[in-house]
Amino acid sequence: MESSNVSTFPPRGGRGIQEAQVWEAADALVHEGLRPTIERVRQKIGSGSVGRQHSLLECAGICDSIQ
Repeated sequence: MESSNVSTFPPRGGRGIQEAQVWEAADALVHEGLRPTIERVRQKIGSGSVGRQHSLLECAGICDSIQ
């Protein structure tokens, strides 16, 4: 299944990605039958630091370690 970039929640003033972007991308990956790894989430969003995404996914209980 081909994945697309998530652009529903563009960054609002300032730098970086928003929590909602990471969670939306992770949900979309799960819906596609894929495990939401940091790299897949980053590819789906199209930007963002690995550290920021890891902390957000870890808080949501989605990932255990950086992959």
